Amino acid sequence: MGVLEIPAEDNKADEEDEDQDRKKKKKEIKKIDVDGTIIGPYHRKGIILIKEIENTSLVITVSLGGRVILWSGKQRRQVGYFDAEGDITSADINSKSNVLAIGTSDGLIQFYSISSFQSPFIFKEIRLTKGNRISQITFSSTS
Repeated sequence: MGVLEIPAEDNKADEEDEDQDRKKKKKEIKKIDVDGTIIGPYHRKGIILIKEIENTSLVITVSLGGRVILWSGKQRRQVGYFDAEGDITSADINSKSNVLAIGTSDGLIQFYSISSFQSPFIFKEIRLTKGNRISQITFSSTS
């Protein structure tokens, strides 16, 4: 009895295509059409922060999925959003409502400037631990 050698198929191309498809789906933002008005995107995971921005009708929400959304109470709709980096576990906003601090599951704290919500950016990162989540972030009342 003889054994025939048959070359194995190369599945790398298929695996790479599947990875690309997963990445595209992950980046797609779900928006909903309600009576001809596009609304969304929304949070995809649990909300960990809901905070009113002082002296305004605006509310900011942050979810475990990293989505940060600014809502208008007067207009009853979203006025902006961005996706924060990392697996978010905690968040808070300073008393001047211009800095958002976010803690991650990997022990990183990121500070975002949100004074212009249309173009938020990270201005400081601090790694407190490696592999241990930041369970709570709270600004002092004088921040």
